[in-house]
Amino acid sequence: MANTMACFEYMTVGVIAERTADSQNKYEQTTNENRLLHKFSRKYIEVLTQSNAVKRQKLFDELVKDIAKRPVEIKPNRKTKRKIPRKMKFCDRYKSVT
Repeated sequence: MANTMACFEYMTVGVIAERTADSQNKYEQTTNENRLLHKFSRKYIEVLTQSNAVKRQKLFDELVKDIAKRPVEIKPNRKTKRKIPRKMKFCDRYKSVT
């Protein structure tokens, strides 16, 4: 499943690059991975179980176009330090056993 998602991401990056080649955007754009995961998980079984190769390719292309509709910007030099979640900070695995 992860390899198939990587394939979809590779295809959507190409579609986004073509679409934004002539644009005057400040930042480069890439695939929104949250949208990819959501859309892919809903259509994964339908794409794999389709016996007709033409219909399967059509579903694949529609899914790539749908995922590529809303790209996200790649913002360079982000310096915001992320907060460590409380679960990670006080995890019982890190406590010593006496």
